[in-house]
Amino acid sequence: MVPSKLLRHLQKNQSHLSNKAAAYFERMLSTKQQQTEIFTGFFDNGTSKYQEADCEVIKRLAEQSKPHTEAVTLIILCCRDIVRKLFRKAAEEEVKKFLF
Repeated sequence: MVPSKLLRHLQKNQSHLSNKAAAYFERMLSTKQQQTEIFTGFFDNGTSKYQEADCEVIKRLAEQSKPHTEAVTLIILCCRDIVRKLFRKAAEEEVKKFLF
């Protein structure tokens, strides 16, 4: 924003900020950039694993077009696929013990 319009905007709409020094706004900007980096890193980690698990579930559903009565078996197999992709093989063994 043009400095003259920024000053007028601050005086008219946000008078409590018009007296702040430039360092205040620079600090706010750096804080916002740090928060953006943190959140971006949090949500981007491991995205490919989730996509692979999703594709395997979709593939298994497409392969087995069976009646509703066999849905429980299919869901259990899909859960095992998801656990194997997202965590580790030992976790899949634990899920296998629990579900069967």
